Amino acid sequence: MARHDTRSMEGRWSGALTIEPGRLTFAGAIGSSPMHAHACVQVLMVTAGEVVLADVHGGEVTTRSGAVIPAGVRHEVWASPGARGVSTYVEPSAAAGRALAVRLAAADRPADRVAGWMAFADFVEQGSPQAPLHPRLARALRLGVQ
Repeated sequence: MARHDTRSMEGRWSGALTIEPGRLTFAGAIGSSPMHAHACVQVLMVTAGEVVLADVHGGEVTTRSGAVIPAGVRHEVWASPGARGVSTYVEPSAAAGRALAVRLAAADRPADRVAGWMAFADFVEQGSPQAPLHPRLARALRLGVQ
């Protein structure tokens, strides 16, 4: 999928939100978003279509699976028509957020690079006895592969 400029973003985010202590989960149509950052760790699972993620360094990657974007990291999202998925925003101070932080640090990848976000998704899904994921976060990660 070719990169678009902000004047030609395709689609809008549309779906359902679930809010629980330490976590917000969105499920539905994925839209495009200009450069932005979240206060939370974003765990994105693409279930249909494809999404291009871009970092502030000009790096970009197309994914049909997912990514983990650390809190405070600026990124862009460009969604193909019909892109759908689940995006869970995990509060860094919650138990699941702290477990993710341990795993992201252990992955030893640059947090502000798109290649790192893809590696983080693989690393987080593999599991680690040092930092087990909260059962709800583990379930959210599995939603993208069901």
